[in-house]
Amino acid sequence: ESFVSADVVIIVDVSGSMADKDSRGGRSRYDVALEELAQLQASLPGKIAVLAFSTDTVFVPSGQPPMLCASTNLAGALRFAKPADLPGMRFVVISDGAPDSEQMALDVARTYAARIDTVFVGRETDQHARDFLRRLAEASGGQARTAAQVRELAAVTLKLLE
Repeated sequence: ESFVSADVVIIVDVSGSMADKDSRGGRSRYDVALEELAQLQASLPGKIAVLAFSTDTVFVPSGQPPMLCASTNLAGALRFAKPADLPGMRFVVISDGAPDSEQMALDVARTYAARIDTVFVGRETDQHARDFLRRLAEASGGQARTAAQVRELAAVTLKLLE
């Protein structure tokens, strides 16, 4: 039912690396991801479906994903969300950009008709991870942002949904 009324599917990384405390303000990547998710939820009340991924992907009706602390199966998460890839749907991946297989994730992203935007929440100096999330977004015509720029992402997402 949440997917029926959703305009955006947020895919949140809750893998083990998200517990690292090297994100904005010395906080964990997971905590920053939750903060960014809350910003997006406030911008689009009742219009967001949340998926959490680690080794497996789970639908999170409460909107607050649990920390699962396992591997980072982003390709699996994108496959899980693929049935929602319908006209008008948007996707946002919030991650530290360290998937199990970059190539598999990129391959799945290229099959999407809808845009996939990305929000980076990892170590600010991790250029490889930022580059991967940029390539993931570009694979579907999306935009890549850092957590510091999420308000801009929310504004862009709102304009695109109008």
